[in-house]
Amino acid sequence: MSSATTRREQVQAALKMFAGTSIPQAATQLLNALGYTSEKTADLGSSAESLLANIEQFKPELGAI
Repeated sequence: MSSATTRREQVQAALKMFAGTSIPQAATQLLNALGYTSEKTADLGSSAESLLANIEQFKPELGAI
């Protein structure tokens, strides 16, 4: 199996995690599958609404959710 196929399968598995896992954990798995790693993290919330609200505080010109 080629590394591209393996990577694709890892990304697909990580995307499926969004259905039943917390957003931070699923996002971390997706970034890992894409080859990104970091010791740094930011707590921007565990729901889409809280994530968008936290982003808005840094970029108010994006508008309210």
